[in-house]
Amino acid sequence: NTSHLVKVGIDFYLNEKNTLSFYTTQNVFASDGFGTTAVNFLDPVNDGRDITQSFENETDSHTQTYNFDYKLDFGKEGQNIELEVNHNMTDAPEDAIFDYLYPSNTPLNFNRVDDVENERQNTIVNLDYVNPLSETAKLEIGLESRIQTTENDFISTIINSGGTSQTNSSFKYDRNIYSAYVTYSKQWEKFSAQIGARVEQYDVDATFQGYDDVVGGNVTTNFEDDIFTVYPSAFFTYNASEKNSFNLSYSRRVDRPGIQQVNPIREWSTPQIDSKGNPNLNPQFTNSFEINYTRRMKIGSVTLGTFYRKINDEITRVVNDHPTDDDRLIL
Repeated sequence: NTSHLVKVGIDFYLNEKNTLSFYTTQNVFASDGFGTTAVNFLDPVNDGRDITQSFENETDSHTQTYNFDYKLDFGKEGQNIELEVNHNMTDAPEDAIFDYLYPSNTPLNFNRVDDVENERQNTIVNLDYVNPLSETAKLEIGLESRIQTTENDFISTIINSGGTSQTNSSFKYDRNIYSAYVTYSKQWEKFSAQIGARVEQYDVDATFQGYDDVVGGNVTTNFEDDIFTVYPSAFFTYNASEKNSFNLSYSRRVDRPGIQQVNPIREWSTPQIDSKGNPNLNPQFTNSFEINYTRRMKIGSVTLGTFYRKINDEITRVVNDHPTDDDRLIL
């Protein structure tokens, strides 16, 4: 693997209250890989099914990031508003050659050539406002927009003694997330609290066109998600004394599937396993409760805590039988 990274930025102080910042990151990455996978059946009856796969793959990617930030400080100390815009583009084509060799040079031997085009664009816009209402209270408000577009094109060519065959697939994935949050924190003599909530609109529109193993032919499949969610959070701290403190918290969290987890085009392949994504994945939601007690001592501190987390729609890997080949699995 070879990577070249360049980052250039500038901060421009218009005056004591206004600051403009800009930076760009350019990353050029090249990867060459090769390897061999051997599958041997110990049962003499099945020796003819032994197979050796050798592969070579080459990936060249160019990632561009452009970031703009504007911050305005108000007259009151700690009160400010900040706008940040981040745009990221990645172009990562991949070429791979697979050779499948069976024993005794049987007619089953074949080569597979895969060409993959990967293009991604991601734009994030944040607007955050902070206002210290008093020496013991603070209000934070924010808006965020995330717009992501991914396009994958996959061409697989199989060459054997019978000739050449080819399958084409494409996957287009658009994901937009719009959210707003508010957080209020307050401190009393021995007690402090922070409560807040984030509301979020999550939209996904995806289209897959190409060969599908399950139906054994070409299909066009559309996937859509339209989810509105509220994420509350609350954190409480009680300092009973200089040496003893208690913390109690609750939060609702989300883990969204990444592009490789939803992309139905293969991620990698061996003689017996194909790895691919599942476009039907939903976001994974977690409700988390936690309580801690901390005892401070001269030489440090000791914390005793416990937590409970309930996960809905957990995202994990599963292995399924291949619908058309008893010797293969799909991960």
